[in-house]
Amino acid sequence: MALDFTSDFETGNGELVDASGDELHFRAESKRGAWILWWHFELRDVAARKLTIVLDNAGEVMGKLTSLSRVHPVVNLGGKDWHRLAPGTVDELAGTWRFAAHFPRDRDVARVAFCYPYGYSEALRQARGWAKAGAELRSLCESPGGREVPMLVFGDAQAQGRELVVAVARQHAGETPGSFVLEGFVEAFVASGECGRWLREQGVLVVVPVMDVDSVAEGGFGKWQPPVDFNRDWAGDSRWPQIRALRGVIEELAARHRYRLFLDFHAPCAHEPNFLALHPDEVLPPGPRAGQKLFGELLATHQSHWFDFHPEDSYICASEDGVSAIAQAREHGCTAVVIETTYHLTRNGRIASPLRYRQHGQAVAIAAVAFVREQRGSGF
Repeated sequence: MALDFTSDFETGNGELVDASGDELHFRAESKRGAWILWWHFELRDVAARKLTIVLDNAGEVMGKLTSLSRVHPVVNLGGKDWHRLAPGTVDELAGTWRFAAHFPRDRDVARVAFCYPYGYSEALRQARGWAKAGAELRSLCESPGGREVPMLVFGDAQAQGRELVVAVARQHAGETPGSFVLEGFVEAFVASGECGRWLREQGVLVVVPVMDVDSVAEGGFGKWQPPVDFNRDWAGDSRWPQIRALRGVIEELAARHRYRLFLDFHAPCAHEPNFLALHPDEVLPPGPRAGQKLFGELLATHQSHWFDFHPEDSYICASEDGVSAIAQAREHGCTAVVIETTYHLTRNGRIASPLRYRQHGQAVAIAAVAFVREQRGSGF
C-alpha cells in the first residue's frame, strides 16, 4: 500500500522520491539556502507499518555523509510529544542514509524530522507568553517575506547605566536546538531566582527568538542563503532587514547601558557535541578575547552534569568581519559568544531532548550573570 507523503506545512521540508512497499525514499530540500540538513515531513496510512526510510541525497548534507551515523531522528504520533528513533546507517557507496520506523496499529498519521521542530508560530506564542510575564514585546521589523520579527526587552531599558545582554537564535533556520536553549535561558531571567533578581535590579536583556523567520516558517535550513548568510551580515551595511534593525536597537541601548555580552544560539554539524565557536585572537579586541574564554569556563562550572559541556571541545572557527560575534565585539567592545548545541548526542553519548536543551539554557543564563558580575567587579 502506497504511503501519503507531504511536507507542505510550517517547518516542512522533504521531497518524495518513492513510497512504494515498505521502503520510503526522500530528498532533503535546500529551499532558500545552498546547504541541506533539515527535513520534516508527514506520513499517512502508516498504521502497523514497519518502514525503512532512506535519505537519497545524504551525501550532500552539511558535515558530509558520515556525520549522519550519530543522528537519532524524531517522530511524532499525534499531540505534543516527539520521540527519538534509533540511529540510522550510512551506505557510502550509494550515498544514502537509512533508518527504521515502526508505527503502532492505532496511529495512522506520523511526522518525522531530523530533530525536534520549533516553528515560527511556536516562537510567536512563546514571545507573547513572555510579554505576559513582564517583557516588552516589540516588532523588530518585517521580514522580506512579510512576517513580523518579534523582539523582547526585559528590564528597565529607559534607565541609565544598567548592564546590557543581547541574545539571538535561529540565524540559521534549521538549527532548532538553539530555540529550546534560548527558552531555558529566558525562563531563568523570568523566574524569581538569581538571574531574575539581577535583571530586575541591574540588567537589560534583549532577545530576538527567531532571526530568519521566513526560512523557519518555510522549512529551509538557511545556511549560506543569498544575498549573504545571516551570520556574515553584521558588518558594514547589513543587507537583511532583521540585522539592520537589531544593530540599530543595540546601538541605541549601548549608548545608555554597559553592553557586556552578546549570545548567538546555534547548532553544529549532525555529529558534533555541545561547544562554543570561538574566534581567532587576532580578530578580537583584548577584552572580548579574554571574555570568550572566561565565559566558557563559567559555563562549564554551571553546566548540568547530564547535558555535558566541556570548554576543550570548543574550537576556533570563522574569522570574517561580518560574523555576528566578531562584529559586535569590534563595534561595541562587548564579549560575544556563539553557543553550539548538539542536535542529537552529547560528548558522553547522551541523547538530547527539549528538557535537556532548556536546562542547558538555564546554565547559559547563570553563566551570563556570573560573567557580567565578574566584569563589573573587575572595573570593566
